[in-house]
Amino acid sequence: MNVRCHRWLALGASLFASFAAGCAEERAPINRVQANALDKTFFVGSLADPADDPEFYWRNFVVDGSEAQSLVGIGSWSGVDRIRWDIQEQLLVARKAYPIAPGADDKGGPGLPDGTIVAAYPIVSHFDIVREYNPTTGEELNVVVENTTDRPWYERQYMRVDWSINLVETPMWFDMFIGKVFGEIKVTPIAYYVSDPPNRDAPHFEPEKGYFAVPSKFGSNRSSSKRRSCRPAPFRPACSSACTPARTSTVATRKRRSSAAPISR
Repeated sequence: MNVRCHRWLALGASLFASFAAGCAEERAPINRVQANALDKTFFVGSLADPADDPEFYWRNFVVDGSEAQSLVGIGSWSGVDRIRWDIQEQLLVARKAYPIAPGADDKGGPGLPDGTIVAAYPIVSHFDIVREYNPTTGEELNVVVENTTDRPWYERQYMRVDWSINLVETPMWFDMFIGKVFGEIKVTPIAYYVSDPPNRDAPHFEPEKGYFAVPSKFGSNRSSSKRRSCRPAPFRPACSSACTPARTSTVATRKRRSSAAPISR
């Protein structure tokens, strides 16, 4: 009788342990990472070695303009360019991936990112995405957060960029050049950002396809022999990184690596 009782007790304890183990399964972590976190490796490959920095095809399109100006035409576009990205503490910088004057200008070649700057966007923060932990015991918690303290900024894997303004006042577009010849056009960056994803002016990212497009907005002042200045006339060009068109944006597409010789510009 005692043996049978012990067997039932053992079976009951086993069932209870199985039930308790099932109830103790770890819950999905609470994710406190905010929107628009960008993996730096998409832009520069290895964070420690500039030798593997990918090139992007880059193109700009004018997608909207003010009726008050006629020197920058809607529908105008720049030629396809090649750029590399340079991640600094305060700025995400787009640089030409080739020398402008081969032989006289050695910048823009393979190695350190030092080509001519064509765009610069403010960086809001650098961070790692990790589980939060108890700083005393080191025990991990069930919360995923943005860590901005454990590693120096240049080692953190993610960043958040302010795409609302391209700080470069001379983006080297052909349309701008024509404007300067005939009307002394002066370009000034203006902050412009749309956060609603379905809106065509919102930044658009497809990292799995190596493509993104971000809008920018500029103001222009004209002067001539008859009229020295006029009211700023905003217009919005579209570009993207790695280069594909977007509204007042920069369109960019990551260049695929191959054994073929790179195109020259």
